[in-house]
Amino acid sequence: GEVRGDVPLQALGKDLPANVWSVAFWPYELEPVKSNKVSQKLLAEYAAMTGKKFPNGHVFRGELGIRALLESIKKAKSADVEPVIAAMEELSFESAIGPYSVRKADHAGVGPMYVGTYQHATEEPTLRLKEMRTIPGLSVLETPSPGKEYVM
Repeated sequence: GEVRGDVPLQALGKDLPANVWSVAFWPYELEPVKSNKVSQKLLAEYAAMTGKKFPNGHVFRGELGIRALLESIKKAKSADVEPVIAAMEELSFESAIGPYSVRKADHAGVGPMYVGTYQHATEEPTLRLKEMRTIPGLSVLETPSPGKEYVM
């Protein structure tokens, strides 16, 4: 199961320990994501569809995959598998968290990562980012090694 991010921390409610650091998949309430136009549009569309104002990070994670596929189809000018794969291997686009690309060597998604401390609140949103740091995505990705077995 998921053991990081806002979903399990939300489940802890008032039992959330102080000073927990965790990944923030879609920290839409803090800069630089707060002013990101793609993020603002996704938030508005989510609110219009659900009537809720405070989505969790899984909304972004699902939308990112769909956006990558749609951007690849648009770039390939085709929905056929081979042209879409070729387009995706050279893909770069603006996501709700900032610039995002696919690394051709291993198909890794590369974008900014955010980590932060969360705190519980008694009113909505009941889970809030207190502090956040940005980590360049390439700084935490392993060096690609195509054709070699992955060993942890």
